[in-house]
Amino acid sequence: KTGVEFEILGSRARHGTCSVDGRGATVLPFIHPEDRTQVQAASEALLQGRSDEFMVEFRTLRPDGALQWLASRGRLERDAAGRPWRMTGTCVDITGRKHAEDIQLRSQKLEALGTLAGGIAHDFNNILLAITGNTQLAMADLPSKHPVQENLSEITRAGTRATELVRQILTFSRPQEQRRTAIALQPIVEEALRLMRATLPAMIEMRTHFAPDVPAVEADSTQLHQIIVNLGTNAAHAIGLQSGLIVFQVDTVEVNTELSSLAPDVEKGRYVRLSVNDNGCGMDRSTLE
Repeated sequence: KTGVEFEILGSRARHGTCSVDGRGATVLPFIHPEDRTQVQAASEALLQGRSDEFMVEFRTLRPDGALQWLASRGRLERDAAGRPWRMTGTCVDITGRKHAEDIQLRSQKLEALGTLAGGIAHDFNNILLAITGNTQLAMADLPSKHPVQENLSEITRAGTRATELVRQILTFSRPQEQRRTAIALQPIVEEALRLMRATLPAMIEMRTHFAPDVPAVEADSTQLHQIIVNLGTNAAHAIGLQSGLIVFQVDTVEVNTELSSLAPDVEKGRYVRLSVNDNGCGMDRSTLE
């Protein structure tokens, strides 16, 4: 319920109990273990006369295991002799408010992270410009058959990948207009996997399957790169610190009436499909829901 009034009679109250019918029923087992200390402290201050008000927010454990936030507020009333004899107050369900506060906090953290990432990316981009620029000058100064040319070419390719990575960070840090072009998925998948390989445990194997004659798609290559890396990282987390397999597949699929009904914005026709599968632990039914 939104609000529940309560009344505890001091003549029958014991620490950690709520006695309305004279028998006494402990409430602590229903309170989240991390919140019991503060509830106990507030109760002791009230019952020992160090405070006349009880005001605390805590989580309770529902029978189905879900958490519910409650805001409990009450006042201690005393008799003519000054002895506590009754506490009245309310318990209000504030679960919705707590969820909204958590979403706002996460949004603020992401905004701060984006600002920080954008600043770092700009500085890193200036460093890359000096590296790639001087590398190209060195390549121009040396004969085309010089043995160092191959090493300089590797530096140039690495600098190009790093510059693209900076562009991804800047895309994360601030909204940018999408730059959609006709591109093939296979080179993007292969490039993303090369970058991922250095970050994944050695016991995780990555395989690819590319169907022949897959047409190009109109998309933003940076966003596709992010999708592939995110799906691959999620698959690696599902596998954990054990041997596992992640399969990346690019093929085509014909969207029929049944598939179109699942995604109303997708029209019937032939589409390019990117699939990422792993043999990790997966999700239990409650998490899947």
